[in-house]
Amino acid sequence: MPSASMTPADAGDGPLAVDLLDTSAAGPAAIRGGALRIVAYLGGTLLGVGSTALLFRHLGVVDTGRYSIAISLVAIVAGLSDLGLTAIGVRELSVHTGAARNAIARNLLGLRIALSVTGAILITAFAGAVGYGTTVTVGVGLAGVGLVLQSGQS
Repeated sequence: MPSASMTPADAGDGPLAVDLLDTSAAGPAAIRGGALRIVAYLGGTLLGVGSTALLFRHLGVVDTGRYSIAISLVAIVAGLSDLGLTAIGVRELSVHTGAARNAIARNLLGLRIALSVTGAILITAFAGAVGYGTTVTVGVGLAGVGLVLQSGQS
C-alpha cells in the first residue's frame, strides 16, 4: 500500500495512484482550503462595502438613483438569462464525460451568452424608449456589456 505522504504525482498513473482524499493529508487540506475561502470571502465583502460607501458618497442622491435603476434593469436580465442554466449545467456536466461533456458545456455557454447579449440589447432599448435619459441608457448599455462579459466568464 502506498504511504500516506505519497501524492498523486508521486504515485504515477499505475495501480498505486493515490487520491488526496484517500490519505491522512485530506483533513488538513480541507481545513486550509476552507479557511482560505472564508478569508477571501470576508476580504471581498469588506472591499465591496467600502467601495459601495465611497461610490454612493461620490454620486449623491440623484445619481445614486440613476445608478440603481441601471443596475436593477441589468440584474433583471441577468436573472432571466440564467433561466436555470447553472442548475442544468451542474447536473449534466457531473454525469457526462469526454466529448459529450464538452459539447454540453459549449452549448450552455453559447446559450448563456446569446441570452445575455439579446437581453442587454433589449433592456438598453427599453431604457431609451421609456425616457430614462441618456445617462441611464448609456449606463444600462455599459452594465449590459459587463453582464455579457460575466456570462462568458461563468
